[in-house]
Amino acid sequence: MAGPASLIRKFRRNLPFHVQKGLRRIKYAFSKHPLWDHPEFIRYLNWLEQTQWWTKQQFEDYQLERLKALVHHAYENVPYYKRTFDHYRLKPEDIKSLADLQKLPILTKDDVRKNLEDLVARNVDRSTLVYRTTSGSTGVPLGVYQDKETSYLHELAYVYRQRRWAGWEFGDPYLVLRGNAPPEEGSEGTPCLHSYNFQNNALFLSSYEMTEENMFLYQRLIEEFKPKFVHGDSSSMEILSRFMKRNTIKNKTIKAIF
Repeated sequence: MAGPASLIRKFRRNLPFHVQKGLRRIKYAFSKHPLWDHPEFIRYLNWLEQTQWWTKQQFEDYQLERLKALVHHAYENVPYYKRTFDHYRLKPEDIKSLADLQKLPILTKDDVRKNLEDLVARNVDRSTLVYRTTSGSTGVPLGVYQDKETSYLHELAYVYRQRRWAGWEFGDPYLVLRGNAPPEEGSEGTPCLHSYNFQNNALFLSSYEMTEENMFLYQRLIEEFKPKFVHGDSSSMEILSRFMKRNTIKNKTIKAIF
């Protein structure tokens, strides 16, 4: 039997978009957003927006500073690199420029597979890591350990900085036409032709179901949702654009496409 929270989510999904968007504005006026209000996300996004105006020399100085710090960290805390430095009779102080990196061998996929545990820094809390693998599209999948939270927050900070170049602000209605439409919260994981992300005010449309019939449905959803921005892959955006042109449909709300 569904609980009260699940029933509320199901009821909310059937409301018009303008009502759902109004509800989310009220919700996040009184509660924190898990990403946009996260201290580390805010800190890093602010840093990116400040440093984007640095000179070339400032970037190069910072790059070298971080490189030296990383080399010292690797030598002192990562067993694989301690062995590698010692084998080549190198010390962290020997890496004084980007060119000096050539003194070290290139880390190959095979090296990672054979030395995975020794590539994890000993001063890192293992509970903060998650094991991830590549898709294997170019061969055997490669598995590595990744920070659960910080790397994700930093990656999204880059994404949101780019969106802000086009005038995007937190909470602006956003259309995503790229891959599958993720199941909505409370939908028990049922695949969706379209879904609305209440948390981020984003409408997802499946780019794998762009038949002529579905395109008319998509267009009705877009007109109702009134997105200011779109994130889509080029092939999906071409199909949507040709459909709109073919049917003389114009959109007055979209400001930019990513």
